[in-house]
This record gives sequence, C-alpha cells and structure tokens, in this order.
Amino acid sequence: MPIARACQMVQPRTMLARFATAMASRVWTVKALAMGTSVYDICDVCDGDGMSCTDCKGVAAGSSKYDACDICDGDGISCLDCSGRPFGIKKYDGCDVCGGDNSSCADCAGVPNGPLEADECGVCNGDGTSCLDCSSNCFNLAKCYFPFLFERGGRQKFTFTEQRGGSCKNC
Repeated sequence: MPIARACQMVQPRTMLARFATAMASRVWTVKALAMGTSVYDICDVCDGDGMSCTDCKGVAAGSSKYDACDICDGDGISCLDCSGRPFGIKKYDGCDVCGGDNSSCADCAGVPNGPLEADECGVCNGDGTSCLDCSSNCFNLAKCYFPFLFERGGRQKFTFTEQRGGSCKNC
C-alpha cells in the first residue's frame, strides 16, 4: 500500500461528518482522522475512494479499456455490421451485398441466385415465342410451332436452311 500523503481540502464541519467520510473512502488512517487531514488515494485524488482511475477490469490505473462494442479489452469487431458500423443494422443479403435487397443477383422471378432467365421477348422462363410474328419467316414459323427444337435462349438445336419460293409455306 502506498504511503499516505496529506492533502488540503474543505473539511467536514463536524467530527461525525469526518468519520462518515473516512468510513466511506476507507483511505483515511486513524492518525489522519484524528488530525482532521485528508489523504490522496491511489488515483491521486484528495480524499478519493481509489475508484476514479480504475480500468474496465477494476484495476487502479490499469490499461484495460472498453472497445466500440462495450466489451472490456475487446477487439472492437464483435458488434460491427457488414459496413463496419458498431451496432449497425446492415446485413449481407442473398447476393452477398452489404445492405442489399437481394435484387442484384435475382433471377427474373425475383429469387436470389435463381435459375430462371427472361427470354428474348422479356418473358420470365419463356421459350422466346410470345413476341414472334409466326407468319413472317420460316425461322420464326419453326420456332413458333416447334419450340422444342430450340435452346431456352433461342439458339437452334439443328441446322436449317430456308428454301423459300415466295412464302413461308415452302420451309
């Protein structure tokens, strides 16, 4: 225990008040109480209780501190959201975007990372025939009436040549 140094402060008006102060601080010595002097505590506070310079672990003049997450000697990352804000509300969405709304990787049906695609007509999971003029040329005619001959993206699964004599009826 450090040696008590006397200090000057406004003294309590009565002996009873001095005794109460002495009991509360537990830093006073019997000699100091009898002489009516105050002493510095470990935090160098005149008549202090030794608690004003404790760290978060309760060690007087210790080096432990609360981090941004209010954890004693913490690393400051346990309460961070995905944007790095302590106690923030942002989370990663299904597309792995911080604070995202699942739209950046959604398929045409709105499912994050879903398998569906819009066809060339803009129809979700369509076969590409809804916007074709089925009377205009042989390729469109084939695609309208034989969609199974085409890939989902519209690419043909076969080689076909148009031998046209003036109308699509000769495809």
